[in-house]
Amino acid sequence: MKSIKMDSDETRQHIANLSRSPFRDLVARLLACQPTDDALVHHAEKNPDRWAQTLAIAARLAGFTDKLEVEGSLVHRVEALSDSQLDQRLRVLEAEAHQVDMQSSGHLLVEPTHAPVKDNAACIK
Repeated sequence: MKSIKMDSDETRQHIANLSRSPFRDLVARLLACQPTDDALVHHAEKNPDRWAQTLAIAARLAGFTDKLEVEGSLVHRVEALSDSQLDQRLRVLEAEAHQVDMQSSGHLLVEPTHAPVKDNAACIK
């Protein structure tokens, strides 16, 4: 399999962008030369601790974690969103964060009404 070479500036740019693309090629190369079943059995018998670590790493790469979670994913291609879409998503996330902050601080949350209240004093009796 052909090796893909990048110069250091290109590598730094991928890292700055948190891009996974350079690693996908490496994963494909590693999977192409994976050990045989007999080699895995020998590895497990000779080094059970390393085998367990190998299994844990492979399980994490497959999406398994030690935490109890609901499986699901949400992927946003930020570069594909327009400015207005990004702005709208930011407002939603800020509102959700504010709601979580209010709940964790013990404040009572009141769902917003459809019409804004003009005089707060009129609401307090």
